Amino acid sequence: MKNAHRFLSILFATVPLLAQETAGPSGPKARVGAAEQMFRDAWWAESGANDVEAALRGYLAAVAADGPAPVKARALLFAGRLQQRQGQAAAALASFRRVLTEFATETATVNEARGHLRELTAVDLRQNYDEWYERRLFSEEVQLTVLGKIEALAGCLGMNSSGEQEPKEMRQQTMKLMAELRAFGKGAVPALRKAAVGSHQVLANVAIDLLVECGEVPPLAALLQHEDWACDGEVVRQLLLAKSKEQLPEPLPDRLHAHGLAAAMRGPIAVAEFVLQRGARVDGEAILPWATAVLHNPEARQRLLAGLHEPTTSLHVRHVIETAFTQEEAPREVSAVEWMALGKDSVRAETRTVAVARATAQLGAEGAEVLDQLLGWLLDREAHPSGHDATLVNAFAEGLRRNRQPEMLPWSPARLRAVFVALPAHPEAQIDDAVMQLTRRETTRTMLVHTLFADPMAFAAAFRLTGDDNAAADNLGRNFLGAAGAEADVQMHGRRWNAVVAEAFTAAWPKYDEAARLAALLVLRGVVCHAAEKRPIAKALTDLRVAATVPVQAAIDALLAVVGG
Repeated sequence: MKNAHRFLSILFATVPLLAQETAGPSGPKARVGAAEQMFRDAWWAESGANDVEAALRGYLAAVAADGPAPVKARALLFAGRLQQRQGQAAAALASFRRVLTEFATETATVNEARGHLRELTAVDLRQNYDEWYERRLFSEEVQLTVLGKIEALAGCLGMNSSGEQEPKEMRQQTMKLMAELRAFGKGAVPALRKAAVGSHQVLANVAIDLLVECGEVPPLAALLQHEDWACDGEVVRQLLLAKSKEQLPEPLPDRLHAHGLAAAMRGPIAVAEFVLQRGARVDGEAILPWATAVLHNPEARQRLLAGLHEPTTSLHVRHVIETAFTQEEAPREVSAVEWMALGKDSVRAETRTVAVARATAQLGAEGAEVLDQLLGWLLDREAHPSGHDATLVNAFAEGLRRNRQPEMLPWSPARLRAVFVALPAHPEAQIDDAVMQLTRRETTRTMLVHTLFADPMAFAAAFRLTGDDNAAADNLGRNFLGAAGAEADVQMHGRRWNAVVAEAFTAAWPKYDEAARLAALLVLRGVVCHAAEKRPIAKALTDLRVAATVPVQAAIDALLAVVGG
């Protein structure tokens, strides 16, 4: 009955208006009568027959028919109510918003529509704060604020379009407005997209930058019109990640940034081809962001590495690709094999140095072939781009220190020997962390000890390059500190190491001549772990001293003074 009373009050309120509008020719009377009749029939279908579907169709038909604004507004309001009852939230929101925009002068009906809108859009902030915040960002109030700031920014940028020195106050205001737009985040995106394709050239470039900072891909039309963005790797990365539904125009403008944009729309491999084919036409700094942007894609990365050694690739492009790989932000997923491919026949001396360090750090148990190639580079002076082998040795030592499990590398006596023969080439090339890991694993500990004493002359000769015997022993000893970690661990592993050293040293002693014995004593002095129990070594030296020559006895006595006994 409440609905019936409401309907009759509406009907009686509109009777004078209907009487005025129906006085005259039959045509207008028919049009007004149609909207009114549809509204009445829809109301009876809803309240009398409870036929919601027929009622909704009738209300919407009344809105579309000719008739007075009060009747059409109420019909649209009632349609929204039914849509809300049926769970059609989006349709109901659209109907209520139409009441506000199309019948703004119908105050009572508009107020009712606003009430329904508040009910539909209400959010429990305790549970859905993010949803509420996002709605607020795109509300009319916030969007008007964003638009005002963009207009103010356009004014600041326009005042300095002459190229004269920008006043400090104006520069500060420009930076303030840009910071405020950034703070709106995605709420500023719609207005920035509009500004990016506008006629204000300086503002368009700023809008493109701000869109990228907000994590949005600028409109393709804006990117075609402007080319400053082409030197920004972040834009290229966003283009590669985005799934834009926009289409580039045909024919495409014959400009480098347009071809780059088209490549980015096709994917990372197309960008790699773009770098290889068109990179020689531009400055290295302009094409570098494009090469850097695709390094995270395995297929594109492989294409760049393959292109390095193609005869059609210019030195300029090769230089750009090597620079992209050797930057600090180079992706970690580049494999040891890929680093070796980069370092092969490089055009920059630094490239091979970085490749050695990164490849060594990436090596694992299956990297025998790469390890052999690395050691070949360390020992072959001709393989060093700069002719200075110390640089590569130090890079290898750095990579070995950064390797998470150096004890798991495919070591062999020959490979270990190559490492320690190469090490003295650089006094700072320490690998004590890696050696400590080798000494704490039984298989590598035994292999390392037998390698050291299989040919002590080679080790002694290599480490004597840095000075006399004292300096040689100290240089070797820097790589065998082996005293890191908890005290109990140091004692346990150091005791094991010294015991194996004493055993191997004693077993090899009868095979040495006097020169080899002196060399073995020098090696022993460098590799003994002084932080742990040294009695096995002292006992071995004491036992072997009896039958030794005078020079060897003197060397043993000097070493006993160090290890005790």
